[in-house]
Amino acid sequence: AAAVVLLGGPIAVRAGGLAGGLAAPAGGAQTAAAEGAECAARSVDFDEDPAIKAYLSTCETYGVRPSTDVLNRVQYGATDYVISPSGGERFGNLEMRAFVQLLRHGSDDWLRCVVKLDLSRCALGPSSMLLLAELLRRPACRVETLDISYQDVGPEGMQAIASAIQASGTVRTLYMHGVGSGDEGAEAVADLLRNSSKGHFRFIDLQNNFISAPVCTVLDRLQRERGVALGLQGNRVEDEVWNAVTHGIGEVFCIAGTVVLVCALAGKPRHFVAPVAAYCASLNILYLSSTLFHSFFALGRETVYVFGLIDYAGIFLFIAGSYSPVLGILFHGETWARTLLGTMWSVAFMGIFTAAFYRGPGQTALRLSLFLTMGWTGLLCLARMGAKVGRLGVATWAGGGVLYTAGVPWFVRGRHTYGFPDHAIWHVWVIMGSLSQFLCIYLRVVELPPAQQSDAALPLIAHAGFDLTLMSSPRKTSSAAADAPTAASECFSSEGDSLLPI
Repeated sequence: AAAVVLLGGPIAVRAGGLAGGLAAPAGGAQTAAAEGAECAARSVDFDEDPAIKAYLSTCETYGVRPSTDVLNRVQYGATDYVISPSGGERFGNLEMRAFVQLLRHGSDDWLRCVVKLDLSRCALGPSSMLLLAELLRRPACRVETLDISYQDVGPEGMQAIASAIQASGTVRTLYMHGVGSGDEGAEAVADLLRNSSKGHFRFIDLQNNFISAPVCTVLDRLQRERGVALGLQGNRVEDEVWNAVTHGIGEVFCIAGTVVLVCALAGKPRHFVAPVAAYCASLNILYLSSTLFHSFFALGRETVYVFGLIDYAGIFLFIAGSYSPVLGILFHGETWARTLLGTMWSVAFMGIFTAAFYRGPGQTALRLSLFLTMGWTGLLCLARMGAKVGRLGVATWAGGGVLYTAGVPWFVRGRHTYGFPDHAIWHVWVIMGSLSQFLCIYLRVVELPPAQQSDAALPLIAHAGFDLTLMSSPRKTSSAAADAPTAASECFSSEGDSLLPI
């Protein structure tokens, strides 16, 4: 017979009572739902149950407070054990020892009921991980979901847990967020995956564990082979430091360049202001967002997502912003330039929308294609641009595009070259490309009014001893330079040799 009682009162259990225990599922065929129903049908009399008496006695011996979560879940036959500190005191190693002894009491009666064990709110060390590993190895263990996030597991504890999970074969979802496993502990998980059948594990969370990029690469390959989802965010610490440092240095250059361009606007026509402002803003957004994205890599999935979106948005804005001075100043008032610039900004916002909401196949390839297409759209107006900025302007502008494109293989590869992360190498290419195009905008668009001075009139070119109007011979005498009366000399030599048709 069964009796329904209030909290703390006597509870009759199914025939045979607690002493009879629960039979282990034959061949593992009994489902977790059936076990949960059987466990829920039992409760205990705190005054009579030997397991509870032993637990309370152990807590008293260790001088620790009995856990309210443990007592409540045992009383109601729960299958999900979420253990939290109670009474303002932590749930530490001694509390864990008493809890393990409770689960093991008799013939592992209460251990059979535990399907989910969440210890993420506790304060456990490696010694508790050894106790937990021993618990997982017991034949009566039915734990399918284990959460030991934020505990001081360490490499030794990780190896013990991984070995026990392999021996048990019941755990399918494992949370180990921020347990300090390092490469040694992560390699134990890699061995666990190698020895598991495909599809056995549902999800393994290894975020923020100081796992190096090479080991993350191995784990990433194993997750595809074994059909398991792995959480690897917040690792690759050394790589992310390099990524943040490289574009952090780039942002320092951006600030200096912004000051230079703002000072150069003094005395310039009003239509110079908006294009230069758009360029400077997009330049700083690009480098600052990238620096923050790589700096905040360990702050959680939501933070990484938000700053990753801002990072992608910065790239789209920067490409459109880079064309703003060229089209808005050199070709001010021309319909085709306005149309092209408007199209560039429209595509930029479309790209941002795609980055924010499209999660289908080929999303990375789509964004990269948009980046390259937008960047090389300038070929449409390069001939007209050459007539206004000369060979120096064309060389620095097109050279920037070449430098950006040259870094793409490292971006796509995403591994290491001579121990240096490929993504940081990509950042270096981006910095060089930005610097090259900045020189074009500053020297040939903002500071030097087009169609008024030749390349040789620039002090840094003249003092270097070369006339870039000819691009092949030493600088002529000053009288020869003065003989170039028209803007056509910027694109044509005296022999009729031209860089680009106009």
